[in-house]
Amino acid sequence: MTSSKTLFFAKLLLSLILLGAGAAKLMVMPDVHLSFAVLGLPSWSGYLIGFIEVITSIGLFIRVATNLSAFTSGFILVGAFYYHAVHTPIIEAATAILALMLCFYILFKNNFSQSIR
Repeated sequence: MTSSKTLFFAKLLLSLILLGAGAAKLMVMPDVHLSFAVLGLPSWSGYLIGFIEVITSIGLFIRVATNLSAFTSGFILVGAFYYHAVHTPIIEAATAILALMLCFYILFKNNFSQSIR
C-alpha cells in the first residue's frame, strides 16, 4: 500500500472516530455528557467539544486544514485519554490512544510529504 493510501485510510479512520464521538455529544447522549460533569466542566463544554470534533473530522480532508485538524484533535484526545485513564477502566482509553496515534501519524506523514515536494 502506498504512503498516500495509508495516509488517506488513517485520515478516514480518525475522521470516523471523531465524527462518531462528536455526533454523540451533539445528540445530547446523557452518558457522554456525564464525563464533563465528572471533570468539573460546564455543561456547554460537551457541545463545544462535539462541534470541534465534527469540524476537525471534516477538516482532515481539506489540504490546508489537515495539520490544524490533526493537532486540534490530538489536543482533545489527550483530554479524552486523561478522563478514561483516571475515571474509567483503562481499557476504555484504547480508542483515545488509537486516535491519538493516528493524529501523530497524520501530522508526521503530512509534514514529511510536504517537505519532500
